Amino acid sequence: MSTALAGSQALAADYFVQAITPGAVSGTPLAVISLQSSGDGTPAAVVPPVQVLAKQSERIGKWVKARKEKGSEETLPEVGTSDGEAVPAAPEMSGSDGNAEVASSGDAGLSEGGDDIGSEGTTAESATFGESATASTDTSADTTGTTTSPVTTSPTTTTTTTTAPTTTAPTTTLVAPATTTGAAVPPGAQIWKNFGSLMSSGKVTGGDRIFLLDGYHGQILVRDKKFTSTVTIAPAAGAVAHADSVLVMNSSNVHIQGLKVWPRSSNAGNGALVRTYSSASNIAFTGLDVRGIATAGNYSSWTATDWNNYQRTGFQVDGPNITVARSRVTGIFNGIIMLGKNALLEANIVDGFSGDGMRALGDNSVVRGNKVQNCHQVNASHTDAFQAWTNGPTGKVGTGTLRNLIIEDNKIFEFVGTRSPIACKLQGISLFAGVYDNFVIRNNVVSTTAYHGITIAGGQNSQIVNNTVIHAFGTAGVYPWIRVSGNRDGRPSLNMTVANNMTTSMKVKADPTKGIVAANNVVVTSASAEFAGLSQQDFNLRSGSKGVDAGAAALAPKDDIVGAARPKGKAPDAGAYENF
Repeated sequence: MSTALAGSQALAADYFVQAITPGAVSGTPLAVISLQSSGDGTPAAVVPPVQVLAKQSERIGKWVKARKEKGSEETLPEVGTSDGEAVPAAPEMSGSDGNAEVASSGDAGLSEGGDDIGSEGTTAESATFGESATASTDTSADTTGTTTSPVTTSPTTTTTTTTAPTTTAPTTTLVAPATTTGAAVPPGAQIWKNFGSLMSSGKVTGGDRIFLLDGYHGQILVRDKKFTSTVTIAPAAGAVAHADSVLVMNSSNVHIQGLKVWPRSSNAGNGALVRTYSSASNIAFTGLDVRGIATAGNYSSWTATDWNNYQRTGFQVDGPNITVARSRVTGIFNGIIMLGKNALLEANIVDGFSGDGMRALGDNSVVRGNKVQNCHQVNASHTDAFQAWTNGPTGKVGTGTLRNLIIEDNKIFEFVGTRSPIACKLQGISLFAGVYDNFVIRNNVVSTTAYHGITIAGGQNSQIVNNTVIHAFGTAGVYPWIRVSGNRDGRPSLNMTVANNMTTSMKVKADPTKGIVAANNVVVTSASAEFAGLSQQDFNLRSGSKGVDAGAAALAPKDDIVGAARPKGKAPDAGAYENF
């Protein structure tokens, strides 16, 4: 050994973890859904296995970074837990005041869940460094598929009132493990009987990687692990790893990728399938496949009773600097709930839901490039594609201020294809309860049949620019609308810019005394004359559209929903797409 190596830090280790139940993971195939919102106009790719090519990994990194800079209800116990912590209930909207209180994110009382496999008492197999590990009864496991972890660089805007959010996510080094032909595990690898035994051994340190083998791994629990650099948890090469749920508590610098998450037990209860608590920080989830049940791909055939039986939340994540990116949530109640500050919610798909598609309740957060579609009305829930509200000093909903959110490049479709008999009337981007300061809402497409396409009640120093908000059937009339109004306690919206939008209805009037600017907006009276393909959710402009060159350059973002530079013609087009 050289003197230099002898004096250096120990190299990071790779660990391999056996499944509780080895073998194939069963789940209904999911239909291919394209995000159609990437910076280069290509759809999101399936997360590749860990040993990706260098160029592939570079592209993956771009997906989970800020892709581009821009200018101008109910209390649900956790799946597999006994703490009874509430999923924050959404305050009722559309005129209803709602008194839902948001539960705190305490860590007490966790039950580790998963199938009970008893005390193992075995040692790790083939440990190349002579490390014998006694297995615990913890059946945790975790998986994922790419080792390029999200690094969030916040976008900027030319608006002087907008301070761009800064989100910091863990980083990893892409180093492919050695493999042999026909084997997912290299010779002499450190193999552990289950995830819990490895985590309780104390051997995992910052920079290590944990690879999960084929099969069912129970519940994944990462608790009391404050790593100094990122620990990556991923499926082994060619493996498919399944967990009942994922919980991260009092831990930091963990990147979880490629895991399939749904409850195996029919008595799993209702709650969040992927959960971080307020004691967690710098956690990233990428490429996860999260479902209410294994067969959630068949949700189109579910009855209202089925939907209510599977009333689970996909992600509910708290704590600062949490990323959920390039993941898919299917057949669920609430899709993705972000509670902490500096959150990044990017390039995800929420397909088939009966509550809210997405929420972000923390300052300095980014919601970008997601697709939310196919909502269902099965109970009294108020269904929103995206919703955010505030909490005051006492925790009362609607009495606080939420600051510095960017909501851009998202696609919201009430239904795709054949409309379900129990389809909901989906609200789009709903901001009703509190004060919303320094928000940027741009380049979004909203196709729904409910009132609120984009509504901000109590906005300050914010902008709503270059969005397309259209009735899903192309019906001209009064909704969905873009609306700016005062909030529930009577405070008016101030210093708002609403410009370059295409919408079925505009509920904004310029008011210089309040700093309200309404400019270059196009009210659509014939959707078929304006857009390339309404029934296919294609909102590119036709050559004769009123939106062509209708925008104000000084108020337009530098590029559109797919990254096309503005303008192409003499002025920017109105709406989310720059076509001519």
